[in-house]
Amino acid sequence: MLKNHANRKRSRIFGPVASNLNNRTNRVIHRPVDDWEAKEETEMGTEAAAQDRPKWLEERRKGIGGSDSPVILGVSPFKTPLDLWQEKRGEGKDEPPTPAMQRGTHLENLIAQIYSERTGRKLRRSRQILRHKDHDWMIANIDRHIVAENGSGPGILEIKCPGLSVFAKCRREGLPDYYTVQLQHYLEVRGWAWGSFA
Repeated sequence: MLKNHANRKRSRIFGPVASNLNNRTNRVIHRPVDDWEAKEETEMGTEAAAQDRPKWLEERRKGIGGSDSPVILGVSPFKTPLDLWQEKRGEGKDEPPTPAMQRGTHLENLIAQIYSERTGRKLRRSRQILRHKDHDWMIANIDRHIVAENGSGPGILEIKCPGLSVFAKCRREGLPDYYTVQLQHYLEVRGWAWGSFA
């Protein structure tokens, strides 16, 4: 599992927000904790089964998701804003999943189980594309919801399965901005105060 070393290096994007990452709990402070209660916890979205990739891709084209936000902000090493624009217009190529994506798909359940065992937190899986309550162009595919307990409010678990070089860089320099931006986007879509990486 990734450890969070973001306190060593401030984020170029979020500055003090990213520096609020807590190494002991891996929490990301996004907004005042009491603010999460003000938003409904309804899942606004369309069922998009992972098995139906064409349908899922079509639904993703209808909004800006968590992996799109780093592209728009210029911190994604994977796509350019032009690539994203073409993808959203249906002009981009439907790229097959990369080995890293396949690794993530195969290991996601195992990593979620290990995270739950190590932290004692209960997780809930969502298979929906979620939409922001007020800004329906903001969408999210969340790996797991962390169930609220002990007054902490619900959270988001973002599961990453980096290759060895990316993992080593994370340990040396902290989480990359494109990870942090993705989680911040999901927190905004849900209106929740914290999340964690595994």
